[in-house]
Amino acid sequence: MDKSIWYKISIILGSVFFGYIAISLATGAMETFHIEGVYRLFTIILVQNSIILLALWWYYGRDKAVFRKFGLHLPEKKSAYTVAILVGLVLFMAGNLYMYAFQIVMGRDIEAQDLTAFFPNQATVLDLLLLLVTVGVLAPFTEELLFRGAVYHAYKDSKLGVFGAMLVASFTFALLHADMERFIVFFIGGMVFNVLSRHYNSLAVSMLSHATWNTLSLLAFYSAVVMGGVE
Repeated sequence: MDKSIWYKISIILGSVFFGYIAISLATGAMETFHIEGVYRLFTIILVQNSIILLALWWYYGRDKAVFRKFGLHLPEKKSAYTVAILVGLVLFMAGNLYMYAFQIVMGRDIEAQDLTAFFPNQATVLDLLLLLVTVGVLAPFTEELLFRGAVYHAYKDSKLGVFGAMLVASFTFALLHADMERFIVFFIGGMVFNVLSRHYNSLAVSMLSHATWNTLSLLAFYSAVVMGGVE
């Protein structure tokens, strides 16, 4: 694999810009076709992740060995699945504690992360299922392949070393979410996912943990909105 400085720069910048470009394209398309509500969020996530996956496929070609080196395979230890789910649960709880602490210290709530406008009080089970597919499955798969796969492996054998590569991957992961109030939460979550994928030598473990965190967060938000707990 090419380890030149331009390779590393293209990976780190591409991981951020492809995401933002995808969001812009999705937003433009939705305004053209008048897509609103949950379908709007579904479209944004679908387009964003599809473009990132296509970019990775184009960049690395069809070299399966590269993706396997990234860890795109199942873990050898079956206990890894249980650990992944438990870690996802802990991250979900830690994120809620952070929001509670933020409220006490800052005297205000953290704004709902770009979801309130998409989740009307009359949101249906179908709406929830659509977002579970994208937020709970597609997004964790894409983001882990990009950040714990491509970005991390672009730097782990450089002078930065393993820990430095984790920092770079986690920083860009948090940056892509464009949520400064939760930046530290996403950054720590990224570090945890990197530890999991490295320990078990499998992205499937971090993907499952990421999916657990996203799914629990989505279910909690859906419940709050439907019951009128979020303004």
